[in-house]
This record gives sequence, structure tokens and C-alpha cells, in this order.
Amino acid sequence: MADSSAESAEPPLGLSALKLALALLDQASTYAPSWAYPPPPSSSNQVDAVPALKSVWSSLKWLGQEATQAALGGLEGTTAAFEFQNVRVRIRKKVAEGGYGEVYKVAEVEGRRRKLALKLCRAVKGQHNEESAITEMKMLQRFVHASNVVTLVAAGVRPADATDAVANTVSGLDGEHGADDVKLPNRREYLMLLEWCGRGTLADAAVRGWEKRHADPTPKHRELLILTCFGGLCQGLALLHAWKPAPIAHRDLKNENVLLGNENVWKLCDFGSASTEVIKPPAEGPLAPYIARVEEEAQRYTSAAVRAPEQCDAYRREVIDERVDIWALGVCLWELMYGAKPFGDGSNPLAILNRSLKEPADSPKYSDGIKALVSDLLSDKPEDRPKMDTVCTRVEKLVRKAGDLECCDDVVEEEEKEGGGDVVAAGCVTPGSGFADFANFDGM
Repeated sequence: MADSSAESAEPPLGLSALKLALALLDQASTYAPSWAYPPPPSSSNQVDAVPALKSVWSSLKWLGQEATQAALGGLEGTTAAFEFQNVRVRIRKKVAEGGYGEVYKVAEVEGRRRKLALKLCRAVKGQHNEESAITEMKMLQRFVHASNVVTLVAAGVRPADATDAVANTVSGLDGEHGADDVKLPNRREYLMLLEWCGRGTLADAAVRGWEKRHADPTPKHRELLILTCFGGLCQGLALLHAWKPAPIAHRDLKNENVLLGNENVWKLCDFGSASTEVIKPPAEGPLAPYIARVEEEAQRYTSAAVRAPEQCDAYRREVIDERVDIWALGVCLWELMYGAKPFGDGSNPLAILNRSLKEPADSPKYSDGIKALVSDLLSDKPEDRPKMDTVCTRVEKLVRKAGDLECCDDVVEEEEKEGGGDVVAAGCVTPGSGFADFANFDGM
């Protein structure tokens, strides 16, 4: 057995890696991400590139001897506080992990002492995972003040390939090769500090809500709970589709990507697949490039369970645009109503193409209005699906009807004349009153 004192005399690998990283970073003056958030104070990206990246890198010196392990295995277990883009936080625990990164729960140790989430995305320069990371940062920055979109607090990038030679090899990033034969000399890590939404997803609500709806004898109350939660998703998506000069398609809209914030507000997240591009079939000439692109992008950006018919069968020659989100929105509403996705996991595209919609035998009763809405959202033809402004209007009307708000109008109007405050008439339900009940999740 080797002598422990001799081993301890070895220079820490992590500290050596940090020195190497800072040395390499001094030569990186040409790399200047214009999308960095918050933006640097100067208007010259080239001048501020090195200080900005140095700030991000030096803020992560808390990694110390664990630098190499952190690059490969994440940050979990780190207890020291560190500063990221002027926000001082401490890692609490890892809450999610995927093929390209992790999400950590962190706590702000100064100032507002907020609970936050740190999302770390590993990427390789020029590959689609880097494109997705940059896209997500851009989208979050655009909608930073939107109440139904997860709030971006800070964002940055660090050259992960500078930490250690071992970190240049990562298993499975391209989905084909192992750790011994994938060389990644330009690997980077994109970091996003986000508001903490640890009370569950809309998919969790679908499962728990299904159980509650069976125990709730009041059909209107069941429907009100569903519509109130669904309305938050609609408001977030409406912002994307109203974007100018071109609508933004989320392209991976599902209940798993809708989080419940601390103030009982549903927030849309995961914008790595978002795009303003429209795929049109050729008026003449070969169809093969169009077919290949539709199939490739559907496979890469959209979960099988929420793919629209035009994404499942490119030979239909449909325009692929933000209307794929409307179909996915119908899948989300169906899942909230019936506790399961209408076409399962999407492994059978024929079920989607045949629009095989079957209500569960033990399904609760719903109004004709909400049934018509989910049917219209799941229209086979993109042109038959309603636009988001129409969807939001219909949801609002259904909420009012489910809550019997019409009977409150006279009472509220009379109270306002007398200078009173907000009033809820006896027996009436405001749109938000059932929200907390339906979204009563265990915190993390």
C-alpha cells in the first residue's frame, strides 16, 4: 500500500487545472458571447470578453481539488459558497440529471436569500447541444419579466475543456461512442441561474389532480381546477406565439416542462428547442430535403408523445410552424383531464395520425365546452387549430362559467359603488381560488 503522506504531497490536480484554465483564458480575447446575461457594462464585446469570462471562471474557484470530478460528475456535495455573476449562492443538492448536464438547488447566501436553481449544460462547440444551450439563454433573457416563464437571474459560460485533459472525453455525448474514443477539445459548460420552482410540474398535477377529481363530487370544481392551471400554461405559450417579428415555437411543449413557482404561478421552461424557423414543403423540385429535415428536427427537438401529425408523417407536405405547439397544448389539456397522454408515449405514430382519442371508462364528467376545446386543439390539420389568442379567450370564458362568476357581477358592482374592496359572493368561486388546492405539492 502506498504511503499516505507521499500521496498527500502530490500537487492537487484541481488547482493545477485552474491555473491552466486561467492561462488559456488569457488568450481567448476573440471569444465574446453577445448573449451573456446580465450583459457586460461596455458596448464592446471584444474588449470585455476576457474579463467577463475570467469573472465567470474565477467565480467557480470554489471547486478547488474537485475541479476534474465536478467537470465529469457534477457539483453535488459542494458546501462552499461561490459568486456567480454578482449573485452569491451555495449548492444544496442535485435535483435533476440528463445526458448533457445537471440542475442543482442552490441558496442565495446574501441579499434576498432566495432559493434558486443552477442549470449546467455541457456542450461542444458547433454541435446542436451548444445551439440548444445558447437558444435557451436567449429565450429566457427575452422573457425575463414574464410571469408565466421561468425567470433567468444570471447566465454565463466557462471553458470546461480547460479543467483537465480527462475532461476532454465524455461518454455518450454523441449518442454513439464511449469515453475512450470521443475527443472534445472545445467542450464548454453553459450555466444558468434561475428562479427556484420546486413545487412540482404540471405532469405531477395531472396525476394528483386525477386522484382528487375522483374524490371530488363537484364537476364544476374539478373543471375549474384544470382550467386555472391550464390557463397559466396558455399565457406563457401566448407570449411566445405573439413574439415579433416572427412567432416562437417552443417545439417541446409538455406538462413536464411547466413548473409551479412559489407564488402558485405555472411557469414554462426548457427553451432549448425553441425556434422561429418555418419548414415549408417545396412547390416544385425534390421532396427529399424537406422530408429529411422534418424527420430530423422532430426527432431532435420534440418528444414523441406530443408530436403533431405533420411531424409524424412528413409526406403530408404540411407547413411546420408554431401550430405544432397547439397540438401539444391539446395533449397537455387531455392529460390534465384524464390523467394520461392521449397517445401514450408516442411510440405508435399511427395512433397520432389516426387521431385515436378514447376517454377512459371511469372518466369524470366534463362540460361540452372543455371537450370542444381539447378536440379543437387536437385538430388533424394545422389550419384547423385555433390561435393562442383564441385559446386564451375560450379558457377565460370556461373558467368564468365553471366558477359561476356571472352570478357575482351584480354583487361586485354594487360593492365597488360603495367603495368596498374585493368581494366573492356566497357560493361563487374566483378563478384562482382552487389553484392552491390543485397545486398542493410537496416542496423539495
